[in-house]
Order: sequence, then C-alpha cells, then structure tokens
Amino acid sequence: TPRVAIIIPPYNYSGLLGEALLSVQQQTYSNFTCVVVDDHSTDAHFSVVAEEVTKLADDRFKLVRNNTNLGQIPSVYRGMEEIDAAFLAILDPDDRYVPEFIARMIAVHLNPLIFCHIVSCDQHLLRIGDGIITATQNTNGLDLMMTGAIATEQQSFSEFGFHRFIAP
Repeated sequence: TPRVAIIIPPYNYSGLLGEALLSVQQQTYSNFTCVVVDDHSTDAHFSVVAEEVTKLADDRFKLVRNNTNLGQIPSVYRGMEEIDAAFLAILDPDDRYVPEFIARMIAVHLNPLIFCHIVSCDQHLLRIGDGIITATQNTNGLDLMMTGAIATEQQSFSEFGFHRFIAP
C-alpha cells in the first residue's frame, strides 16, 4: 500500500474546510498524509483552519502557512515540499472525497493491465441541504440505458479497478 499525499490549499475559505478534512480522515485507505497549505489567509480564517486541523488530533495531518499569498498552484507546490509519498491528490477546501476515493484511485494506478500515470474521477455538484444538483459523469458515448451497460461497467471496475481506459 503506497503512501498517498493529499494537499488542500485554502485561501480565506475556512467555512467548509472541516468537512473536507473529515472526508480525508474517513478514507478506507489509511496510508496517507494530508498537508493543508494556508495561502496566507486573513488571521480570522487562518485561526479557523488551524482549529480544524488541530481538532482532528491525527498526526497524518499537517498545517503550513505561506508567508505571502502565492495562489493555488504555488501553494500546491509548497505542499509538495512537505511530503514524502508515491502518489499525490489535490483537494479543494470546498470539496469532499467519498470514503473509497483513495482506495479506488490507487487500484487504478496499481492495476496490472494498463500503465496509468494520472486518473480523474467523477464529481457531483451539491447544494447544501438539497442534495445533488448535477454530476459530470462522462460516458464517452456509452448509452447507460442500454441493456446491461451499468452491469458491464460495475463488472469492469470490480475486476480491473477502472471502468474503461480512454487513450489520450
């Protein structure tokens, strides 16, 4: 089970960070480290970020703060300086991982059939309290209403760890 690093780069976005952190902490795959790179938020936001990380009481989580506001991508690079892991995932502070996210992504990378250097996943747009607004499920022309299509997709994932390989 290779080590996975998750980098979360908040900037003045502390309101939903606690839920994002919990979604990482509740992963079924436990060999991970999570670096929260605060991009020099205001003191009020930073204190909430620090409190959220501290209350997890989990040594897999680390908080660093940029001395100046650098932007999201440089903050991710800053987080990369803090990690020692074979794989990297990035989580926006207002997003969540399903509990099996890391396990499924690692299964795709470690499948014995196809070399896979990067994976992406589906996402759902939620309105707090109202559930799913929309999702981005891309079927690449597969008609999911076609008889047996969903079962075929599920069988492929359970056997190989991915739904289908789409060449670049």
